[in-house]
Amino acid sequence: MRIVYEVDEPPDTIAQWIESNIGNIRDRTRYFQAYGHLLKADEYIGLTYRQQYHTLWRYATALTVLGVSDAAGAGESRTESYLPSGGERSEVTGSRK
Repeated sequence: MRIVYEVDEPPDTIAQWIESNIGNIRDRTRYFQAYGHLLKADEYIGLTYRQQYHTLWRYATALTVLGVSDAAGAGESRTESYLPSGGERSEVTGSRK
């Protein structure tokens, strides 16, 4: 979430970017769950523009980023790349339970 706030883009722009990448989710169930979160976020974005109540953008952003991330399985076992202090690139597998 911190990165999303640092980008300084409105939630509808972030939602468009995430929607263009949802196709990378190969599991059908997770794919549809991700779109469900994105659709709910879009409802909050629409309410924001209709009611001029910009606090709803927080909900839209959370649903877009956290909901789609959860549906994509980001909290499960994954591989992360990082540069250790020595400078060589290595792979680390992590899992959260």
